[in-house]
Amino acid sequence: MDSKKISILGTGDFARAFALRAFKCNYDVIMGSRDPSNRSLEVIDRYFSDIEVVDIDSCIKHSDMVIVAIRPIHYSTLSQFKKQLRGKVIVEVSNDTIDKEISNAEQLCEYTGARVVKGFNVLSSWALLSESFGGSKNVFICSDDAEAKTRVMQLTRNIGFTPIDRGMLRSARDIEHTAAKIFPEWISPTIFAWVSFLLFTLWSIARMFMRETIDWSSFPLRRFNPAVCTTAIFLLACCYLPGELAAFFQLYYGNKIKRFPNWLDRWLKSRKQIGLWAFFFATFHMIISVLILASGNPYHFLVVAKYKDYNLEGNITVQVPERYAFYKHGEIMLLAGVVTYISMAILAVSTIPSILERLNWHEFALIQSYLGYFTLAVGITHVLIYGAPWWITLTKPFVLIRSFTFISSILPLTVLFFKIILLLPCVFRPLRQIRAGKEAKFLWQKKKKSKKYFINHEAVTSV
Repeated sequence: MDSKKISILGTGDFARAFALRAFKCNYDVIMGSRDPSNRSLEVIDRYFSDIEVVDIDSCIKHSDMVIVAIRPIHYSTLSQFKKQLRGKVIVEVSNDTIDKEISNAEQLCEYTGARVVKGFNVLSSWALLSESFGGSKNVFICSDDAEAKTRVMQLTRNIGFTPIDRGMLRSARDIEHTAAKIFPEWISPTIFAWVSFLLFTLWSIARMFMRETIDWSSFPLRRFNPAVCTTAIFLLACCYLPGELAAFFQLYYGNKIKRFPNWLDRWLKSRKQIGLWAFFFATFHMIISVLILASGNPYHFLVVAKYKDYNLEGNITVQVPERYAFYKHGEIMLLAGVVTYISMAILAVSTIPSILERLNWHEFALIQSYLGYFTLAVGITHVLIYGAPWWITLTKPFVLIRSFTFISSILPLTVLFFKIILLLPCVFRPLRQIRAGKEAKFLWQKKKKSKKYFINHEAVTSV
């Protein structure tokens, strides 16, 4: 059974929070300071009246497990306690804000020669003190000593967190950088999404000048709405295009072993973020559309107005719209839009970690693949019903190109076309065999000719 004694070096925010957390979990905690006589911690919290603060040497001797909660620049001062720390388990909890070749945990191991374990650096003092801090409870643990790592992982469970084994101490370099990064997986997808929206918005402004219908009064909603809709369906198509490109690469290579190009690999890993931004812009589009339809001045080609005659003084008759009714194609278009939005909502909800944990791989793939392509198909139907009747009446190609409905339909139709090709039996069967681990040989895969080398047998014999 593991000892319930813990020594904590340091009296800062993290050290105090860790001491309180461990003390409330029935650990015998003692804290070490260079100046213990001037550390009146009971003023901060009444629980510190039961936690003793002693000098560094006495703190190290108290327990076989030492939590080092001091700044990394002071690690060199622990070299004088190298003899006392020998054989003890030292937990290093700092973060590294400056990229360097060696981690703080590895430096501490060089200074002390002890059994160093990296852990708890992803937690803040607030996370240790609060039960409802809302962050992840995962704690990354790594060490070269398996027994020491096991003890720290048990400590992690005992104080209410989930340990994640990250292997050897060398992994501390990645663990230290993780806490310093701010949404590293969202940076590129966010830039891509908002740059796309900016370009479509600029194109909306340019269309006003090209059509010589400059009306800035309608820009905040009516001019924004086509750009928002185009961005939403464009990003949704971008979620499924990289998977199809990956399938074509596998067919070209004839196996699934060879790595994809770096740009495609990064694109595949960003599909979740791109899809969530697509859902954001779809929500934006839905809200704007509802506001326009409820404004009393809806799209004239979607609705028909029912007029009623009113007689005024002077025998003047005025026709006033009594109510609006949708055309048949308008109702179908709105229904397709509603179905698209509900399907995108299901796709977004299925990526929530708490729900994702309840889905196995086949269930998740079923939702994201089949429902995703259904959403894309219904979404492009929504766009085509809106814009295709107008395309037929056009005679100038440039006028068609500047249409938002035409631009937004190009990529989704391309993605659906590629999907149809991949579902053909002549393509689907070899692709399924390749993904099952079988290597396929196609006509475009030429056999590499083996190089023939001239061997001088006389020279070999003489040697």
